[in-house]
Amino acid sequence: MKLTILGSGSPEAYARRASSGYLLEVGEDVILFDCGGGVFDNLLRSGRKPSDITHLFFTHYHSDHMMDYARLVHAAVDSQTKCKFFTKTESCTEDEEWEPTTVT
Repeated sequence: MKLTILGSGSPEAYARRASSGYLLEVGEDVILFDCGGGVFDNLLRSGRKPSDITHLFFTHYHSDHMMDYARLVHAAVDSQTKCKFFTKTESCTEDEEWEPTTVT
């Protein structure tokens, strides 16, 4: 298991710190938790490609957790990669399971 912190900042822009983004590698799975501003660039700097991501989880829909999502989807469409996207809906409670959606 390997954890790469791609960002841990706030919604404010900083030259040396991206917003929320954590890449967890477990076996064949490459899981991205959140995709805030600056995370896409740091993903590339880490030596990973957007097409490497197999699963994406959003903890919630604030901009500092999802700002680079559009860039990630665009890259996935360009490379024709499939990624499982998981999120909780507004109606979900803490005990309910996350809903999967495949992004193609």
